[in-house]
Amino acid sequence: MKALIPLATACMLIGCAAPDQRPATIASTTPSPPVVDGHNARNAVDWAGTYRGTLPCPDCDGIVTELTLYADGRYHLKQLYLGRRSNGQDLKGRFQWHSSGNRITLPRDNAAPAHYRITENRLQRLDNQGRTIQGALAEQYWLVKLQ
Repeated sequence: MKALIPLATACMLIGCAAPDQRPATIASTTPSPPVVDGHNARNAVDWAGTYRGTLPCPDCDGIVTELTLYADGRYHLKQLYLGRRSNGQDLKGRFQWHSSGNRITLPRDNAAPAHYRITENRLQRLDNQGRTIQGALAEQYWLVKLQ
């Protein structure tokens, strides 16, 4: 019996000295604050250029979209509605950066502004409130930068 006390004490000391082997999700229940380093699409991505893709359309076969963003804040948007007799749209103007530095808004005459999220070599078309489009067609709302 007396031999068990030193053995139990030694086991407890070894257990206290051993590094924490629990997974990080269990070891820390409070989320880490986001790292704010000042990097965003506006200052860390080569965003100026021409992007192209075919976006979904509720009443046509698709919208062939070509959007050119210029480093001085101008844009040129060309859209062709497939399966329609319309010539589409050809719009020019100045885009505005969202305060996050990762999104832009294209003001458009007689239409809701167009919102895009900028990533490396791609633009993601957002909904009219500037939110990511969800659902089965979500992956089709991307424009790819032309090289």
